[in-house]
Amino acid sequence: MNVKGYLLLKDHDPFVYQFISDGPKGKIKKIIQFQAIDLENNLYNLAFGDWNELTEQMDDLVVSNNQDKQKVLATVALAVKDFIEDYPNAIIFAKGSTNVRTRVYQIGISLFLEEITYTYQILGYVDNRWGFFEKGINYESFLLSKK
Repeated sequence: MNVKGYLLLKDHDPFVYQFISDGPKGKIKKIIQFQAIDLENNLYNLAFGDWNELTEQMDDLVVSNNQDKQKVLATVALAVKDFIEDYPNAIIFAKGSTNVRTRVYQIGISLFLEEITYTYQILGYVDNRWGFFEKGINYESFLLSKK
């Protein structure tokens, strides 16, 4: 990927990463968390959002619009890559908290599909079935694993 991401920090929890988005809205702390769905099958959910200082929780519905979408997506991709290096049998499930966010993920995957599929297998879910990711299809969710 030619887009550079933000400096990514691992939390004390090996399933949590954080970084700071820096743009016109200021510095915004972002959290990426890998949540175990099914450990027997190494399935993890990718959760992503802004850190809410008041609730001390990640908010995956807030729209920060810090005009750095590409850099943020690149940073999430770096976290996925790092997580899979640590857990090579992991299967990452990703779905946006809204349809718009799922579409943003799909656009990001499409932009770097050739690079992604060199190392990873990516599936998309649509019409009640999983299939290999193809450009031009509007998927509901995604699965990513190391080849």
